[in-house]
Amino acid sequence: MDTLPAPVGPLIGRDAEARSLCEAVSAGHTRLLTVTGPPGVGKTRLALAVAGEVADQLTDGAVFVDLAPVREPALVLAAVASALGVAGTPTDATGPTGPTGPTGPPLGSALARRQLLLVLDNCEHVVAMAPDLGRLLAAAPRVRVLATSRERLHLAAEREYPLPPLAMPHPDDTADLDQLADTPAMALLVDRARAVRPDFALTRDNAAAMVALCVRLDGLPLALELAAARLRVFPAAELAFRLEHRLAMLAGDFRDVPARHRTLRTAIAWSHDLLGPAERTLFRRLSVFVGGWTLPAAERVSELGEDTLALTASLVDKSLIRRSDRGDTAEFALLASLREYAAEQLDRHHEAGRTKSRHASYFADLAVQAETSPEEEFWWAWMGEQAPNLRAAHEHALATGAVADAVRLAGALGWYTYTRGLLGEGKALVQQTLAAAEPVLADGELAGVLLPAGILAWAGGDAAAAERLLGRALATSEQTADHRRAAIARAFLGHACRDAGRFEQAADHYRRAGELHASVGYRRGVAWALYDRGLLARQRGDLPAARRLLRDGLARFREVDYPWAGSRG
Repeated sequence: MDTLPAPVGPLIGRDAEARSLCEAVSAGHTRLLTVTGPPGVGKTRLALAVAGEVADQLTDGAVFVDLAPVREPALVLAAVASALGVAGTPTDATGPTGPTGPTGPPLGSALARRQLLLVLDNCEHVVAMAPDLGRLLAAAPRVRVLATSRERLHLAAEREYPLPPLAMPHPDDTADLDQLADTPAMALLVDRARAVRPDFALTRDNAAAMVALCVRLDGLPLALELAAARLRVFPAAELAFRLEHRLAMLAGDFRDVPARHRTLRTAIAWSHDLLGPAERTLFRRLSVFVGGWTLPAAERVSELGEDTLALTASLVDKSLIRRSDRGDTAEFALLASLREYAAEQLDRHHEAGRTKSRHASYFADLAVQAETSPEEEFWWAWMGEQAPNLRAAHEHALATGAVADAVRLAGALGWYTYTRGLLGEGKALVQQTLAAAEPVLADGELAGVLLPAGILAWAGGDAAAAERLLGRALATSEQTADHRRAAIARAFLGHACRDAGRFEQAADHYRRAGELHASVGYRRGVAWALYDRGLLARQRGDLPAARRLLRDGLARFREVDYPWAGSRG
């Protein structure tokens, strides 16, 4: 007995997942297998493909039950009974202890000898029916259930299969078109594009734009299919540009798909509307994060306090936020389409300004730790990972006149852009910050941004600006006895003097930089000062001094386990 809907199209990009699920269902060890994932990830289509593969292996085949129209958990078994053609409308699987329906036997008794796969689609809004399903499985030992849901059903017999978005190409993967076309997200996008434009082809001219579409849509099958329909109207490059507001763009006119899957917004709204008030609050406030965040960040920014942990866990369970591990720390993220929807909700509740200000304040605090910490490798890595959040926080701080936060953020971002070679971006950022902050703050409050501003000016070849900014940074650092910043300012003033041929001044700056580093116990800084003095001696033609200073610097770098020095040496 098969009641499986005919597939709308071929299953693309899910070969590995389909094999894994088929093996699990066929083995029979797992009675309840729940495919979970975010809206639009393709849970239903995968479940149907698996059911179609294994149906012939089961005496009574496979039966599909769409639970989306079922509004009450107590009516789920009645919907199952109707799909199976079991007489009556049973509401309990156990028979003797519960209602049996007006005309027929309990559902569990009717299925006791049947061997079949029951596909329960869209379970997320009726998860309270899980105990009834558990009793049904106990009464019908040869029945297996393949469920799709935004969250698992929390039954002991359940095995969860989290379904991620389709694997995406890397933005730089455009050289080999054949390999690019085989990437799951790209394969689906091209296939669906050809359904509306038979002459469509992946070419060198449109490859970069097609990759951008895959990446901007997070590899979500529903989003890719809706975008493919738009390729009938727009070239790939124009569509990629217009997808800045993806929820408005991604709507389809397919009459043979459920209404909630005709637009990406309605697919997400289906899940959002099932959330409780506190879950909705956290979900929309998380939209201010650009990229990932940690639990402490969510607690501070959401203002939900101790409830944040439980609410975060619930949103992870409901496939609305993703969890990953960064070292020993759990990190969370929103898919871009979910973030856009959450941001719309944040605006609708008039919370955007306050939430973004808390976000900016939180990252400004962390930016100070990053800019002043001796744990360089950790904080350089952190700044690379959090650069999108830092940029968003800085932009909001400037826009709202929170110049103190903007200065703190610009300090970290200035160093980040310098170490990454993003000199143009860094120079514009620190100049914009100084223009806003100088009329309001004294130099002592600007030290954090003056230093990287001077360094970026030096790196960009603007010697006059570099010496002026570094001189101000040095003066303020000396006034506040900030020996670390004073040492760095002197080191880069030494570079500027050396470039200008003022060797005696350069030597004095390098020597005093080393002394300042030593006074705060920064051994790597002492090694840097020796290295700089060695380069200066070599430039002046004093090769014996250069060898002595560079060897001493190299030895000290090795003492603090700094491998860069060995490659330079």
